[in-house]
Amino acid sequence: MLKKLLRLSCLILGLSAGTLHADTAANGTWLLGICSGLITNETPTPNNNYCAGFVQGVMLSWYTAESQVNPKGAAFWINQFGTVSAVSSAKMVVTYLGQHPESMSHSAISLIIAAINQSYPIPPAAGS
Repeated sequence: MLKKLLRLSCLILGLSAGTLHADTAANGTWLLGICSGLITNETPTPNNNYCAGFVQGVMLSWYTAESQVNPKGAAFWINQFGTVSAVSSAKMVVTYLGQHPESMSHSAISLIIAAINQSYPIPPAAGS
């Protein structure tokens, strides 16, 4: 029960950050806009850097929460994430958005978490 509560609180915290700026909703459309340039190897822009930092920050936060409830899964993830570059993480998110266009209005954080779970499914916690 505590494990599920911790995961739920992490997700709620992430979803509550639905707006990063007063005039910009942080949803799938916004995420695609800031990340697509990073994967097409265009000249780096502030948006490209923002995408890389944002996606990798959510990945690290999700890993940290997972490590508290599922050490086995956390060990699996660190082996996976240790080799995931900023460009690879952006591709993971853009690929997920392309496969799930109906979710473009969802929060950017929830979409990154969904992309992680699709790209790197983890073993279940013991006793789950």
